[in-house]
Amino acid sequence: MPPEGTAANLFGTTRKLAAAGGHEPDQAKLSVPLADPEAVARLFCRGCGQITKVSQQGVNGLAQDFHLVLPESLADRYFLAGRCLFCAESFQSVSVQTI
Repeated sequence: MPPEGTAANLFGTTRKLAAAGGHEPDQAKLSVPLADPEAVARLFCRGCGQITKVSQQGVNGLAQDFHLVLPESLADRYFLAGRCLFCAESFQSVSVQTI
């Protein structure tokens, strides 16, 4: 096993985005068709304002972690998070919203 911190020493580290909060989703950006074949949904973070694509595995994980009842189709839906992995250590306050 390599010594701890080797990857950080070789590649550096990144800082989390500032989670100022209060960001509102841009409905036009959420409505753009998903180009990534693995993406099945989007997630908007109110903490940092990022919109990210979510795979089916990610959707399943969010549904399980936050006890979400998912609709049959996510085509006109997105996940809304209070915080995400770009600005926090874990997702916070996730819900499913209609675009």
